[in-house]
Order: sequence, then C-alpha cells, then structure tokens
Amino acid sequence: MGEQETVISTHGLTKRYGKKTALDGLSIELKRGHIYGLVGDNGSGKTTLLRVLTGLSPRYGGTVEILGRSDRKGLLRSRKSMAAGVAAEILAARAKRRNARPESPEPGSDTRTERENGGRT
Repeated sequence: MGEQETVISTHGLTKRYGKKTALDGLSIELKRGHIYGLVGDNGSGKTTLLRVLTGLSPRYGGTVEILGRSDRKGLLRSRKSMAAGVAAEILAARAKRRNARPESPEPGSDTRTERENGGRT
C-alpha cells in the first residue's frame, strides 16, 4: 500500500489576536482516509485552527496547504471543494436518518396499543 495523499498541511502556522497567541508554529499533516480529532483546553486554538483552514480567519503566519494548493486562488478552490464534499455528506446523513424513521401517524389518529389504552380500542 503506497503513501496516502496529504489533504491538509500547515507549517509554522501562527495566529495572534492582539497580544494573545492562539496558534504558535503549528505544523500538521492530515492524510486522506484518516479520521482526526482536535482535543484541548478552552483557548488552546482548536476553533482558531478551523477558522484558518476554512478561510474565516485569513490573516496568519506560516503556510496552509489544502489539496496540494497553497496560493490564494488555489486555497479558495480547495476550500470550495471541501465545503461541497462536507455538504454532500451532511445531506446524505440527513436523508438516511429521515428514511430510517418510522412513518408518522395520521394527524388525530390514536397510535397507542390496546394495552396502553386501558383495554379500549
């Protein structure tokens, strides 16, 4: 099995809010097909990282590469591609849940069993 494609990487990623350093030289490499989680105390930079990766926080130090692109236009295209993929997964999961639910009873109908209804039907 060959080396898996890197889909997101950062090198020396730094983000400051005034005097507060939220990300300090973060370097990560996320491979296709793997599942990753962000764990840390409040204020440790989890949300800031996601904001930088999604483009919601555009000013930062270091480099970000998504789907092999690190230039401004390339990052925008990669972010749009990722967003479309995430949206498709969310819609598919919603449809699956919706299809797994039992059908709703007709309005005004009594769906209780005879036992729940005290022997009355």
